[in-house]
Amino acid sequence: MRLTTDNKLTWIVLALCHIAGMLDLVILPRWVGGMMQSYGFAPTSAGAMVTIYLIGTRLSNAVLARQIGKLPEKAIAVVGFAAPALSFSG
Repeated sequence: MRLTTDNKLTWIVLALCHIAGMLDLVILPRWVGGMMQSYGFAPTSAGAMVTIYLIGTRLSNAVLARQIGKLPEKAIAVVGFAAPALSFSG
């Protein structure tokens, strides 16, 4: 699979993903506050957890974005649905 930015649909998807990424930064104070109130985290612990999550998502996107065309599509679909299902089943 060859990924290009030659058509309008690709630019729309890139724009939507950019907006979704920016929402993480806008919602960050409420996210940290909710973790402090609901789970009793200290401000530093809540901030660190959110920061580690954001760094992990950015790094995984940077690493996997180059490899996405080489990975088997069916395996990606299975793992993509199985991982959240397993995380919510416990």
